[in-house]
Amino acid sequence: MNHYRLKIELKSALGTKLMADTIWGHICYGILFNEGEEKLNEFLKGYKEGSPPLILSTPFFEGYLPVPKFVHKDLLNISKLQEYRKLKKRKKINYIPAEKLLDGKDIDIDEIINTEISNNEKTERKKYFVSSEETRMRNVIDRISNSTSEDGIFTVNEYWLNQKIEEKGNYDEKYLPAIFDIYIISVYDKKRVVELFKNGFAGGYGADASTGKGHIEVNENIEEIKLPQYGNAAIALAPFVLSYDEYESLKEVDGNKSLFADVWTKYPKVHNSMPNLTNPFKKPIIFYREGATMQFKEDIKNVEFVGKCIDKVHHIPTIMQYALSPLILINLKA
Repeated sequence: MNHYRLKIELKSALGTKLMADTIWGHICYGILFNEGEEKLNEFLKGYKEGSPPLILSTPFFEGYLPVPKFVHKDLLNISKLQEYRKLKKRKKINYIPAEKLLDGKDIDIDEIINTEISNNEKTERKKYFVSSEETRMRNVIDRISNSTSEDGIFTVNEYWLNQKIEEKGNYDEKYLPAIFDIYIISVYDKKRVVELFKNGFAGGYGADASTGKGHIEVNENIEEIKLPQYGNAAIALAPFVLSYDEYESLKEVDGNKSLFADVWTKYPKVHNSMPNLTNPFKKPIIFYREGATMQFKEDIKNVEFVGKCIDKVHHIPTIMQYALSPLILINLKA
């Protein structure tokens, strides 16, 4: 399988947060609208047979990856004010430089986070990842009377993502374009991967794309990389659902599976172009979030992804839910 890092640039607000499964859905419809149903069925066949042709991560701010989830050994016993302040600082570190996880060297998560805290305190020039949410009022239009009703007002959320530069002693703030890295594992070559993402984003991304939201540009200069292929732990780069065999292969520590993760329940929707669509919602699905860290019964080698595509999630039987994630294998220091 080929490993790639693709850059995308956000040109507008979003109506839907950037998520791997939603992007995958856009890719599927991009294939359908540009190449036809036969090509889409060929694409989906691999997911049904356990050999997915394309696995993608959640988009992360350029040059960064999520902090791996772990029980940090120096925070197990918080009894002093100084230790509590340290915990608060650590909670603000959500991302770390990508090269810390991609260089294949032995790593100490606590050491990396402490270094990031120290760097943030010393630097004269700080860069922040800014994510904001705003509420907008909308009216429901009656297509028969061509007017609104008294109870026709509703709200929608807009999401803004930027990189902000702030310098000590300078009150001017500079906002940079929101550029993201998507990590990809695929059987396709560079040209085909770029084509799939371009077609997927051609009509905009997520909710309210018809009003200008979700305008995303794909950088054609896709980078071929090599994700680490050996380690004693693995970090997930997208929300996922474990298969039974994957769950059983996890290492047990004191009777518990060695899986550190945040979870959330998603209520996925189906594209409104689907024929015979009476209900746009799929069944609720509980995901492990990106950044989840797991250890297996044995040191792992050449394991590239985790998760599965889930069927029987909608009354239309052919509809599936993407729940796979690329993995970064790491060697944790003892």
